[in-house]
Parts: sequence; C-alpha cells; structure tokens
Amino acid sequence: MIPHQAYANNGLASLFASKIDENYFEAMDLYKRGQYTRALRKVNRFLDDYPGNEDGILLKAWALMKMDELDEAKPLLDTLLAQNPESPELQIALGSYYRKSGEAQKSLEHYQKVLDLNPDDPHALNSILTVALASGEVEKAVFFGKRAYQLDPQNPIINANLAIAYHYAEDFVNRDIHRKNARDLKYHDMKKLSDIFSGRVSAIPQTESAKISAQ
Repeated sequence: MIPHQAYANNGLASLFASKIDENYFEAMDLYKRGQYTRALRKVNRFLDDYPGNEDGILLKAWALMKMDELDEAKPLLDTLLAQNPESPELQIALGSYYRKSGEAQKSLEHYQKVLDLNPDDPHALNSILTVALASGEVEKAVFFGKRAYQLDPQNPIINANLAIAYHYAEDFVNRDIHRKNARDLKYHDMKKLSDIFSGRVSAIPQTESAKISAQ
C-alpha cells in the first residue's frame, strides 16, 4: 500500500507486486506537486484498468481528502480497512481522515496503532504533531516533531511542520532552521509557512500529514 509523501522522499516503494502503469506514476507526481484535482483524474484512469489495486485506491482517497471531499474518501478507506486492517499506511490515512473531520481522539487512536507496530515511525509521530498543533498543545507538538525529525531529517513536510511548532513555541531560531530545511528540500507550500510566520494566518493550522507517498 502506498506510503505517504515521507516514504517517497526516502526512495521507498511499495508497489504490492501489482501492475503499475503510467497513469499511476503521473497521478503520484501530480499529488506530490499539490495538483490534487489532476491527480484524481489520473488515478481514476488507472483504477479503470485496475479497479482493485490498493495503491490506487489509497492514492485516490488521499487526493479526495486533500480536496476536502471527506464523504467520498471514507468508503474507499473502509474498503481498504476490510482488506488490510494492519497496514500502517492505511492507519495513517484513517488518522488524517478523522483529524480533518474534527475527531481528534479517533485520529490519535489510528496514529497510535502505527506506533504500536513501530514506535519509531516518523510519519505517525509527525501526524501526532499535527493533531497537537490543531489542539493548541504546542509543547507536545514540538516533542513529537523533534522525534519525527530525528528519524527522517530529509523529509520536507516534517521540517515544515516542526518549523510551525517552533513558531508557536516562540523558538524562532529553530523555526528558521527548519524553515530553511523545508525550502532546501523543496517543500511545496512555502507560501503557507510565510503566511503563518508573518501573522497573516492567525490560527494554528491543521498542518498536513507527512505520509502519502509517491514513488
């Protein structure tokens, strides 16, 4: 099953032994660049050919969640849950679904399932950071963000989220270190960071999960 973006940045690929064609890779590339509507069109073409492909279904669910089409994403996640309930990638996706739905406790339960399988999963740690930020628990966000960064220092999303956590902790030296890291690693939404740090965005945002992947 697809790992989220952080896995991709490590060069890992989980292709399940399934047939993957050009539409899949193009969809993933569009997703990485934040072009979620176009990614959805491409992954739908892929699923027309391979309707049961779990990688494709998960990528479609992530694209829908990025577009705030939560009602359309949930049945896809439920289908995958019935097929592969122990998948950490799916648990991350479910955690992100419940976070976006405003159900923080359910979100944390799914992230915790990933940590139960692997306490050193940086993507689950980063996802807990996002829930803590959304809840205003800044110290907790910094704690989990630092752990995620130690495990995956080259991930642009983890660096961006940790920069946001440090910003709200008023640790501007570390904020700027991780903002620079995110920029150097080609984080796709540097404008968001600038808006947060300049005060144009006043509320703690629900920062994105580090996990969908992209081969």
